[in-house]
Amino acid sequence: MLKNSALLKKVLQQTQKLPIPIKFKEKIGAGWHFLKKSCLYLILLTGIFCGNYYLITNDAVFQKHAIEAYQKANNPVRQIKPEPKEPIAGAATVPAELKDHQGVDQAAADKENNNTDDLPSLKMPVDGRVTTKHGFSYVPVFDDYRFHPGIDIDAATNSDVKAACNGVVKQVEHSKDWNYRLIIDIDNGYEIVYSNLNEIKVAKGDKVEKGQIIGKLGKPGEAEPGTAPHLHLELLKNGKAINPLNTIR
Repeated sequence: MLKNSALLKKVLQQTQKLPIPIKFKEKIGAGWHFLKKSCLYLILLTGIFCGNYYLITNDAVFQKHAIEAYQKANNPVRQIKPEPKEPIAGAATVPAELKDHQGVDQAAADKENNNTDDLPSLKMPVDGRVTTKHGFSYVPVFDDYRFHPGIDIDAATNSDVKAACNGVVKQVEHSKDWNYRLIIDIDNGYEIVYSNLNEIKVAKGDKVEKGQIIGKLGKPGEAEPGTAPHLHLELLKNGKAINPLNTIR
């Protein structure tokens, strides 16, 4: 047994001294370099994939609401507007006679109420000037025609808003659309609506007299975005809007 072990050990020692062919060494080296390059390529491809995935799923990069096309100096920059998910409110209300007309026209509600025998006599509720009249008009912020049920009177914020006529406070409301909104019943089916107030001086059920301070003017609500501070005034007859300018004396 000992002789066999010694013989096996001697054979192994002689085998280790045998020279390895050069071509075999070159194949081993080439294989090792291939594995190294493959790993580098795998790492590079993984990095590119992760980068693309981040960009595609990043809202700030790919999910913008508009695309800007930059042009040379002195040329206007064109912006491509996104398509709305739903039709723009008001676009379907444009009457045929007002298409391609960017102005203010008498509304059908006024044409049906030409009887002025029972119209109330109103006083200007705030010191200012009328900037938007009653009827269909072009609204630049929405880029379409919309029916304006009242008039807008531009005035400074915190200006006193006075009762345009004697009456009883029917409703006091607050919303993001109009901020504070007052509805005053002035008899004979008529009601006056005051909107865009930031302070109320009366309560529901109070009797008010013409010229009495009923609130303070605030900034416009979300119903009229992009406009200067103004009082939105409506005159209703049995719930139907008519032109307040026909009644202001």
